[in-house]
Amino acid sequence: MNKWLFILLVAALSSCKKFDIEPGAPDCIKNTARERTKDVNSEYATILEYEFQGKLVYVFDLDAGAPDSQADIFDANCTLLGRLGGIAGNRIINGEDFASAIFKRKIWPLKR
Repeated sequence: MNKWLFILLVAALSSCKKFDIEPGAPDCIKNTARERTKDVNSEYATILEYEFQGKLVYVFDLDAGAPDSQADIFDANCTLLGRLGGIAGNRIINGEDFASAIFKRKIWPLKR
């Protein structure tokens, strides 16, 4: 292989921003997370996995820390189920209080 082509390839690959998300998350959640976290400024932003109503759901809390922020709740197919929080402090998703959800793991960010 041409030495310069190899150097160019190494430089290009090392300049890519790595996106770390917990293994095992559904592909659509990974893709949605990658897209929606590009411009996140909050140091408290997280994506969490819960069991809710018998299935895994993902809480995208990307504006954490803002008093009127909302967290989007997605199922494993990236269907938006609803939003938590906001000025009204909503806790109801699909007719049930999200307080019944069982925390499984934090899937993003991996460090912090």
